[in-house]
This record gives sequence, structure tokens and C-alpha cells, in this order.
Amino acid sequence: MGIESEYKADSAVVALWMLHYYEKKQDYEDALRDYEGMELGVGSSKLELVPIHGSMPGDRTGDQAARLVDTAARLERQRAWLKLVEDVEANLPPKMRLFLKLRWEVVEKDGKIKSGRYRGRPAWIPYVQYNYCHGVANLTGKKPEDCWIESPKVFTGFWNRIVAYAAHLAAKRGLV
Repeated sequence: MGIESEYKADSAVVALWMLHYYEKKQDYEDALRDYEGMELGVGSSKLELVPIHGSMPGDRTGDQAARLVDTAARLERQRAWLKLVEDVEANLPPKMRLFLKLRWEVVEKDGKIKSGRYRGRPAWIPYVQYNYCHGVANLTGKKPEDCWIESPKVFTGFWNRIVAYAAHLAAKRGLV
């Protein structure tokens, strides 16, 4: 894998976690509840027997322990990613934090945007563009028309900067 393709792959993973933070957080919390409800013991009915070497029954307790360890490792990695997104958001300046909040809103409104209620290339830009000027107006006390940004490239630039910053932190933390 070349440097360019590796960079794009890492950026895609980071962008996925950045965009779908709330969905991933809910998945993590559900999985954590399930994990905390698991029991380690022979009498547990949570796992089925796994045959080893043909028809010999597996070690139910050992199998469940291995699954618990795998689940704990997966949950720890998810927690690290969620913490990364939270840290990125906390360290952004107010206008960039507003932009990220609007990107998250677009993810929640995805069906409406794809169905044509908000159109554009990419489809998230008109929604963010319109709401960003109103949000900045509220932050600065100016009129929305004084905060309007005409160029969609500004918003893709904002997004690319956030992803680049998050990818840098992810690399420092060993996530990518």
C-alpha cells in the first residue's frame, strides 16, 4: 500500500468516526451493557458449545472467557475512538465546533437530504452553509447575511482540516 492510499484509508476511517459519533456512541453503550451482563461460568446459557477437533465438545467456560476478552478489547478500542472525537470537538474553536455540530445534524437528517429536501454537491453543503451563517450570526451578534459564506470550498476545507487534525491525533494514540 502506497503512502497516498494509506493516508486516504486512514482519513476515511477517521471521517467515519467523526461523522457517525452519536451512532457509534449508542452502539458502544449498548455493547457495554451487554458485556456487563455477561457471566463467566459453566452454567451460563449465553454461548453455545463450540466443537474442537471434529465432534469433541468445546470448553464452554474457556470459550466464553475468550469472547469476553475479545469483547473487552473491542469495547476499549471503541471507547478510545469516542474519546478522540470528543477531544477533537473540545479543542476546536467555536466556529469550527459549530460547523462540526452542523455536520452531525446532516447525518441525523440524512434521509431528508438524500430525498431531495436539501440538494447540493455534496448534499450536506447547502444545509451547513445556510445554518452556519445563522449560527455565526448568533455567536458574533451580526446579521446572518453578513456571515454568509458563498464558496462551498470553504466548508469542504473546514471538514478536511478537522479530519486531518483528528487523523493526526488518532495516529499519536495508535488508532490508525
